[in-house]
Parts: sequence; C-alpha cells; structure tokens
Amino acid sequence: MRVYSTYQIRVKALVFFCFLLFLSAIPRESFAQKKKKQIINPEDTLGFHLPEELILGNAKYKTKHSYFLAGAGISGNGIKRLDGNFGIDYHFNIKGHYYQLGIMRSKELHGLFPVYYDRILFDFHASFGKKLESVKTTYMALIGPSVIIGTNNPKENSYTTLGIQGQLQAIYKVFFDVGTGICLYGNLNPKYSSAGIRLSFFFSNAYKGKVNEYLK
Repeated sequence: MRVYSTYQIRVKALVFFCFLLFLSAIPRESFAQKKKKQIINPEDTLGFHLPEELILGNAKYKTKHSYFLAGAGISGNGIKRLDGNFGIDYHFNIKGHYYQLGIMRSKELHGLFPVYYDRILFDFHASFGKKLESVKTTYMALIGPSVIIGTNNPKENSYTTLGIQGQLQAIYKVFFDVGTGICLYGNLNPKYSSAGIRLSFFFSNAYKGKVNEYLK
C-alpha cells in the first residue's frame, strides 16, 4: 500500500476541490429549457409549486437558482470516537434536475477543544437530488458517488477509496436567498462508513434585483 503524508493528503484534497469548482463554473445556459416566465403576487398561496420567477415585497427572485450550503457538525459510526467536521456543497440545476458537488473534512475529536487527532478524512462527492421548495422552506434529498481520502493516524498509511454518499436537507429561509438549516448525511465505504448532522447556512443566487430597477 502506498503511503501518503498528511501534507500530500491536503494537497490532493485541494486539487480535487479546485477541479470541482471548475466544473461548477461551466456555463449551463445552453442546457436550460426555455419556458414562459411567470411573476406572481406575494400574497398568493403557492406551497411547493413555485413559478420560474416571483416578486416578494420589492424584490425579484428566480426559483431555478444555484446555491451553496456550508456548515459544521459531528459524525461517527457508533464504534469509534466522534468526529468533528466541516462541509460545503454547491447545488445547481440542469433542465429542472438538481446536482451537487461538495467536500467534507472531518477529524476525530479528543475532548471539546481537541489539540491532536488520530483520524482525518476528506470526502469528495457528486450527487443527484430532488428538491421541494416553498417561499420560506427548501427540502432536498441527494445521493451519489464519493471519493474518500483519509488516514487513521498521521504516522500510518493513508488510503483512497470509493463510497456512496447521501444527504437530507431541511432549510428555513430568512429571505428567499439566505437561510439556515439542518443537513443529515451518511457515507457508505469499505474503510470508514459514518453518518452525522450539520448546522448549515444557505446562500443562493436567486436575487435578481429590485422590481423598479428590473422594469427600467
């Protein structure tokens, strides 16, 4: 088995994440379906059936938007010590189908304020999902393949393996494009399967400007 240093693991993780960001930046206008746009009155009761565009107060929003979900939490497999983790995911849609590119970094906790660790893990994933969205809430379920790079001890062998990653997201939106929520997730792989929860923050590109500016 090839041995990687902790520094090499971090370099590989950074290169892979930069590659994911490059893919997410590719323009998707050519894949978009052309549909008649609809602007609705904010007093309408829409439930989860939103039009392509809507007006809330004096602001105009698009509903087929991309968004970031970033947050921190804890995870584990019920056998070993809990891990603290941080994750960031980018979500986008092509022809009404939603996709996710993301990374999670976790390490074993030793007390409330750990100063050392034994286990470190990077999880890179690409997923397909289903979204339900209302004016104030967003729910998302996703599943897809992942690449795991990790080590059980910085002085021991590292490993690279494939897994299956899944997420359930529940988001409350303070504004239509900004909010907070809970992300439940799990990863099944041959080396270190785990599940956990994160408190996450939601940021989208749904905002299109003020109504009076848009009409000029």
